[in-house]
Amino acid sequence: LNSFKLVLFSDGVSESENPKQKHFGEEGIIKALNKNRDKSAQEISNAIFKSLDKFREGEALNDDLTLIVCEKR
Repeated sequence: LNSFKLVLFSDGVSESENPKQKHFGEEGIIKALNKNRDKSAQEISNAIFKSLDKFREGEALNDDLTLIVCEKR
């Protein structure tokens, strides 16, 4: 069996907003995941949070964030 990654996240991640009140969405998570698909689970997690922080442009969080990235080799 090939290796794969499983990404689980709470709505706090996907519903995080930027100053224009646009949601990061599943699209933002998928975009960050696709850019980093060959990296380790920890690196993917860091990349998603970095992308989310950039997207938010300093906007305060309105919910908790839960993100789990698992890797099977």
